[in-house]
This record gives sequence, structure tokens and C-alpha cells, in this order.
Amino acid sequence: MSMYFDDLLEIANKHHLDYDAQTVQDLALLLQLECPEDVQQYHALIHRVDAQKRVKRFESYFSTSEVPKPIRKITTRIREQMEIDLNLWAKANKRGIGMRIFVTQESKAVWFLIRHGQPMKRENAVTEAGGNQQVFYRPEKFDIAIYYPDSDELAIGVRTKGQKLAYAEAIGQYCFGDANYFSMEAGAKYTIIPLRENGADALSPCISIPEIEKVTLYELHIAHEGKDNLEIRRYHDLFQAFENEHRDITTEQGIELIKAKLLFHFSDKRTHIVTLMPPNTAIYDREAEHDLIHAWLVERGFIIVHQPSSCKAHHGQSRKILENS
Repeated sequence: MSMYFDDLLEIANKHHLDYDAQTVQDLALLLQLECPEDVQQYHALIHRVDAQKRVKRFESYFSTSEVPKPIRKITTRIREQMEIDLNLWAKANKRGIGMRIFVTQESKAVWFLIRHGQPMKRENAVTEAGGNQQVFYRPEKFDIAIYYPDSDELAIGVRTKGQKLAYAEAIGQYCFGDANYFSMEAGAKYTIIPLRENGADALSPCISIPEIEKVTLYELHIAHEGKDNLEIRRYHDLFQAFENEHRDITTEQGIELIKAKLLFHFSDKRTHIVTLMPPNTAIYDREAEHDLIHAWLVERGFIIVHQPSSCKAHHGQSRKILENS
């Protein structure tokens, strides 16, 4: 709680507000009255971290545009209009209303945190007097969508087809002026061919991403002469195990790599496992450094960066995030 209090105090200082608040709840309430946008943005940052812990599976969808468009500046009015449209979908799909969208910007990504209700739930409960009663309520949930300007793609952390389509259309319409800006066909994003072609060299460090000290192959699914004959290997450093066995998958005949788990070792001693399932699915084991891992995967060739022929000059360059419309 002390961390939250200090962060809120910094917001108060930015607005030259001097409160004699004693608790974090008091300070949050006072700030909500004076500068609600700042408080809501901070609230989104807190919940985004919490949502990351639960959202592990992301599917990616690429732009249909031959020429990538700069994303519009996402104003309060735009967010509110997106919420109105998504509420129409939510109401029609028995999820009530109450959609809220929070947007945060990272160096190479724009994050959309989407709060919504789930279908109603009925549970048995015990009353204060020791009796029985039923509680009827609508659970709250937070979803995540991430836009990567460099590859002009939208990664969505939900499995329901209708929700993915609703999010993609709302973000496309209000951030790019085209509800069909993102193709909902599962275009290929991930590939594990670098493991087949380069072996352990495919996992060598990137000088441009010093936060990631080392990456090892943790698990590999290998199909032999067709997917019915599947070999699953798991070890903290699988290429080291292959070397001990005098096995080289880069020259082995009649095999296909189906799925890979990479173990990321960070400079602060944390580790994260990321599962790559071509063509377009990645699964994170827990709260992970999505943007750093994404950049590493691009650098090492595990992410297919789609570059339309008319836009090849943009390859390797970061596009500006949150430009004014």
C-alpha cells in the first residue's frame, strides 16, 4: 500500500495539490475528484500487471493494409466511443454493460486493458445468521490486447471468437479509421524454423536487449515422418542434452518441429517460459516482459515481420506511436 500512496502522492504533486490525506484510499478519492484521468490511468497500470499474470495465451492478427497507418491519438472521446460500441456487443452476448478501456503506451507497443462483465453467475452462500442463500452476480474480468507498430499487428489475449472480433473491430475503427483493419484470419506470426536451421546458435544473446542474458530450449515437440509419431523432449537446456547425445537436429532427416518452449533468463535472475505454437499463438507462463521478449523473438527470427511490398522501406524501423489524427 505504501507504494500506491507514493505513486498517488506524485500525481498530486504534479497537479500542485496539497492534501492532508492519511490513507491511500483517502488520497485516491480526493484525486479522483480533481484529476480523474490521471487516477484512472494509474488504476489501469496496476490492473494491467495483475491481468498479465492471468492472461497467458495471445493470438496475433495482422493488418490488411498495404500501407501501415499511424495509430491515432487515443483521446477520452475515442475511448468512450469504443466503450459504447463494445457495450452493444456485450449486452447482445449476455455480458451486461460496463465496458471500460484503459490505454498505456510502452516503447514498442500500445496496450489496451479492457474491463468487462462475464455471464451472470449463481452461487450458494452462507448468511451471517448461519442460513443459506443464493448470490446472483456478474463477475468482473480484464482482457488484454497489444498493438505492435513495428509489425502492424494486434495480439489479443482472449479465446472467445466473438470477443476477439469485437475488440479487433473497435480498435481498428477508432484507432485506424477502418473496422476491418486487422484480418481475423490466422496469419503466420511465429516460426521455430531458426531452431531447425541454426540449432543452439538461434538462441544466442542480442546485444540490443541486454536485459535478457540467456535463452535456452526447454521443451521441443518433434514429429517423425508425420505428426502421428511425436517425440516430446524436455530439459533445462535441451541443446546441451542433444550435444551430449551426439544428436544434431539441424541435419536430422525426416523430422518437423511442431512446438517449442523457450526459457528466458533475465539479468535480474528472473526466468520466464514462453511457448511458441506456429502459426500465430504464444503462451506465457506468468507475468512476463512481453515487449522485451517480443523484441528478442523478432531479432532472432522467431517472429515473421510482415512487410507489404509497397512498404519494404519501413523494414527495421520503428513507427511512431500515438500520432495525432
